[in-house]
Parts: sequence; C-alpha cells; structure tokens
Amino acid sequence: MPQPDLKEPASARLAALGIELPPAAPSPIGAFCNVRQTGRLAYVSGQGPVLPDGTLLRGKVGADVDADTAREHAQLVALNILATLRDHLG
Repeated sequence: MPQPDLKEPASARLAALGIELPPAAPSPIGAFCNVRQTGRLAYVSGQGPVLPDGTLLRGKVGADVDADTAREHAQLVALNILATLRDHLG
C-alpha cells in the first residue's frame, strides 16, 4: 500500500479513498460538548451512529443488528468523529 502524501489535505486523501464526511457534525444531545481542546490535544466524546438527518441508529449486536450492520454503524461513528474534529478545528 503506498504511503499517503501528508502535504495533501486530509479531505483530499479521504476523497481519494471514496470516503465522504457528513456535511456537518451531529449536534450534541443535552448540555455537553462533543470536543474539548487542551493545548494541542482534542478529546472527542458522546459520539454514536447518528445519520445526517439526526436519526440515532440503535441495536444490540447479535440480538437487533447483525455484524455487518454493526460494522456500518461503527464506520458512521468514525465519520462523525472526523466531522466533529473538522468542524471544531477547521
């Protein structure tokens, strides 16, 4: 696998992989922050499999959703985390 060009913006590297971030990070539910920044560190919390329309996907793996669906939910969480960092850090 070729090494990524770190001079290229992350958005371009994601696009090259066919990965598209949500247009906006999910809004936090309740009175909390999705990101806390201390110096050069950013802490992300409160993320879940939330669709762009705000729908929270739910289910217990094995009982309500199968492994492939759970994998899709996990990928959605990762994309939401990246979108949250993008919106917070620029």
